Amino acid sequence: MKKICLSSLFIILFTWQLTAHATSGIYFNVLSGWANTSGFPSQSAMNAISLETKTSPPVIRGGLGYLHDFNFNPNYGFGLEVGYGWYSQSTYLYANGTEDLTQSTTTEYLAVFMRHFKKIDVFTKIGGTRNTTSLDLTSGKFNKTENLLQVGGGVSYHFTKYIAFTTGYAHVFSNDSPITTSTQGPIWKAPSLDEVLVGIRFNFG
Repeated sequence: MKKICLSSLFIILFTWQLTAHATSGIYFNVLSGWANTSGFPSQSAMNAISLETKTSPPVIRGGLGYLHDFNFNPNYGFGLEVGYGWYSQSTYLYANGTEDLTQSTTTEYLAVFMRHFKKIDVFTKIGGTRNTTSLDLTSGKFNKTENLLQVGGGVSYHFTKYIAFTTGYAHVFSNDSPITTSTQGPIWKAPSLDEVLVGIRFNFG
């Protein structure tokens, strides 16, 4: 009886090792980590006495997607993902004690290409991002939204078929330009964005 139990356990563990990677179905991920926006004006350009930039959490991103493995080769998959991110904040401090705040949020629409290696998935992502840059200035609050290109990739390691540790890098392209002012308020382009994030992916396939 003991040998039968041990044999059954071995078969279950061996089967789990073979099927640990993600399969077709809905997935959700939540990530945090490091992100940096470039293209905001320098400290001297804003006549500030200091510039503080947060490049560590709270950087938060969540994504909901669907992955479909190809019938002719289940080791390859294609999917679509919609994500939302809240990224690093910069604060300009002035001699009179006031401050200006900047931050970026993204709504992402991405195509996902995935290669399965048992418990490891390697993926690339490409698509469009609606990048909203917010300026909370002493003269008022301003928002700028642009449609930008995003590319990225990463690796996931599956503890089980349904839960995986994931890490990746992404870059959002933009034509950086300094912020200028007009009678209607500041004029600028949304800055570019680089991010390195880690988190958990939940598969519901």
